[in-house]
Amino acid sequence: MKFPHKLFGRSIEHCQVDSHNLKVLEQHLPCAAYEHPLCVQYDECYFGSSLDSVMTTLKDKGYIINNRAGPFSSSMWNYIGPEKSPSQAVSIRAIEQDRYKVIDKLNSRLLEEIEESKAFFQVYEGAVYMHQGANYLVEELDLASRTAFCRKADLKYYTKTRDYTDINVLGGEFVCSQGYYYSSFLYIFFIIDSSPGVVFSTLFCLLLFCLVYLTLV
Repeated sequence: MKFPHKLFGRSIEHCQVDSHNLKVLEQHLPCAAYEHPLCVQYDECYFGSSLDSVMTTLKDKGYIINNRAGPFSSSMWNYIGPEKSPSQAVSIRAIEQDRYKVIDKLNSRLLEEIEESKAFFQVYEGAVYMHQGANYLVEELDLASRTAFCRKADLKYYTKTRDYTDINVLGGEFVCSQGYYYSSFLYIFFIIDSSPGVVFSTLFCLLLFCLVYLTLV
C-alpha cells in the first residue's frame, strides 16, 4: 500500500440505509421472520407503514404464513420460504432481487452481480466493463440465464451509453393580464445529444418557444 495514511488516517464514512425502502423490506422481512415471528401491530414502528403491504406480497410469494397455532394467529407471521437461511440469498452488492451475473469466460469466474435495471446500460454486447481496474469486453448477454459473458482485454477505449430524451409539448392555454385566453397547440421534439448541431437546434427551439410564449402572454 503506497498511501496507508489516506485509508487509516481519515474518519470512517457514515453508511445510511433506508430501512423503509420496499426493495430492502422485501429481503429484510424474511430474515427477520426467520429469527422471530413478525406482528404488524407491534413491528410497524420498526419497519414503517409499508409493513402490511410488503407482508401481503411476501405471503403471495410463499415466504411467510400465519401462525395458526399461536394465540395471535391473525397477526403473527412465520417464515416458510424455500431457503434454509434467507440471509444467504440476500446480496450485499445489489438491492434488487433480479440480478445479472458477470462471468469471465476464460475461467468461468464470477466477477460481479449487477441489478437488472442497470444490466442493459453496463454489460450489453460490445460494452467495456471495468472490474477492479481491469477492462473486460462483453461478448454475450444471455437474457434467459441473466448472465453476461466477457473476457479480459487490453483496450485503449471505453464505452458509454447514450441517453435520448424526448420532450413533447402537445398544447395548453395561456392567459394574458386582460383575461383573454389564447389556445396554442404546439409540438416540439427535442433530442438531447452531445453533437453540436443537435445542441444548437435544441437551443433554437427553446428560444423560439419562449418568444411565442411571451408574445401570447
